[in-house]
Amino acid sequence: MEFLGVLKSGSINFIPALPLQKLDTIKKLGYGLLNMVVMLFPSVFWDSSVDMFGYVINDSSYRAGRGCVCEGVKVDVP
Repeated sequence: MEFLGVLKSGSINFIPALPLQKLDTIKKLGYGLLNMVVMLFPSVFWDSSVDMFGYVINDSSYRAGRGCVCEGVKVDVP
């Protein structure tokens, strides 16, 4: 069982007890598959001063796949 599953099961007792807000958040967290895609571009077209960029779909009808995080890594290929 992974860490989130252990927390969701309630089999760990925290002393002092976790606040209700944290317990509610743990109950609402979901988990599933993570798909990773590597894309190489001939030149950097994103803001090279940031490490990551992404987007989130603001539509609650999507059950999964509502966001994307991209890590901008510049690789010099000969």
